[in-house]
Amino acid sequence: PKKDALFHLTVSTDVSHAISKKLANLGESEKKLLYSAAVIESEFEFEHLFKMSEMDEETFVDALDKLIDIGVLVEVPQEEEVYKFKRTIMKDAIYSERSRARRGLLHKRAALALEEMGGDNPYLLAVHYFKGKIYDKAVDNGTKAGDQASSIYAHSVANRYYDIALNGMEEMTQLNLAEKK
Repeated sequence: PKKDALFHLTVSTDVSHAISKKLANLGESEKKLLYSAAVIESEFEFEHLFKMSEMDEETFVDALDKLIDIGVLVEVPQEEEVYKFKRTIMKDAIYSERSRARRGLLHKRAALALEEMGGDNPYLLAVHYFKGKIYDKAVDNGTKAGDQASSIYAHSVANRYYDIALNGMEEMTQLNLAEKK
C-alpha cells in the first residue's frame, strides 16, 4: 500500500468495506467522534477531540465510552486522558472513507482546536492547516517546523515541512490568480 503524503496509509477496498460494516450500527455521535479522531495524529487528547467534536460534554463522553467498550479506541497507558485507535488500519480506513471536503473541514477544526488550547506545535499545525486549506497559517507553521527541524540537523524532516510551506505558497498564488480573473 502507498503512504499518503501526510499521515495516512491507503487502505484496500476490502478492508475498508469490512470496517465500514463493523461500524455501521454506531450512532451519529460515535461516528462523528471517530471521523474527528481519524484526522488527528495516532494519539489524541480528550480536550483536543472534544473541542473538535462540537458536542456537549455528556454526549461526547458517552460516545467515547461506547467506542472504548467495543474496542475501537483504547486509553493510552500511563497517559492522562490520551486515546488512540486500537488498530491503525481502522483509523486509516475511517479517514479514507470521508470525502476530501469533509477531511479538509475536520483538519481545519483540528488546527483551530489546537490553537484554542494554546498549542504551539508547528509540525501538527502545518499539516492540519494545509489540509484544512488555511494556507497562510500552513506556510507560517511549515516554515517554523522546518526551521526547528533544521536547527537540530533533522534535514529530511525539515524538508517535509518546508515542502508544506512551499505548497501552501503555491496554493495561495493559485487562489490569488483565480480571484483576479
